Amino acid sequence: MSDPELSEVLRRYAPGDLAGLPKYARLRETLLRAIDDGYWKPLDRLPKEMALAENSPYSLGTVQKALRDLVQSGVVVRRQGHGTFVAQREGVMAGPRHLLFEDDAGEPLALFPRLVAQERDDGATVDWRRHLGESVREVVRLDRIFSVAHQFECCSRFYIDAMRYPVFASAQMQGFQTMNFKDILRREYNVVIERSSRTVRVTTLPQDVGAMLSAEPGITGAIIDFVTFAGDGQAVYYQQAFVPPNPYALRVESR
Repeated sequence: MSDPELSEVLRRYAPGDLAGLPKYARLRETLLRAIDDGYWKPLDRLPKEMALAENSPYSLGTVQKALRDLVQSGVVVRRQGHGTFVAQREGVMAGPRHLLFEDDAGEPLALFPRLVAQERDDGATVDWRRHLGESVREVVRLDRIFSVAHQFECCSRFYIDAMRYPVFASAQMQGFQTMNFKDILRREYNVVIERSSRTVRVTTLPQDVGAMLSAEPGITGAIIDFVTFAGDGQAVYYQQAFVPPNPYALRVESR
């Protein structure tokens, strides 16, 4: 059944720069923008799948795939027999330091992070021991996607000693996903990051990263490696950020 208000909402929040993405990704971003903007608030029930299909140019299968993606990202939750609801989350990241984008006027752009993976990592794919030291036996890897002011998305992979900093391997991180990880280290372990080193490469983004960002295969972007250190010179965490082409400046700071 046609719903003029829902049709207008889906039109208003549809990004205009995602023509190369699959249809489900376009709808996912439309729904995400509406949620981040507060049209649908935490605990609000989203329209039924059929209503979304009838009031958009997408098929029911596309709607279902877009909602599954949002469920997997923790943005929405399904309640059997009741519908799909916006998850409770903090929304905007406070005080980003590594991924601080600016508009043409030099104003910082808001980041809307979501945790999409939390896994133990044995170093088979990424040699994190080269950065964190051979004494580290096991790390937890946290993958986050960042919506930058609803204009584009980038992502990061964060590696930290799972034994020394166990909170990062715990279920609590679902509630901490919008926090700056430096703030968690300071609050939970009294660890203060004193300095960081970084390198930047412009190259083809890894295939799995491109898929995470719903980007075209073989897209070129920036890969930024961060290694941070406490006052005693101990490396605390290693992070990789993946940034696709975009029109904004990335501020590079010493801390």
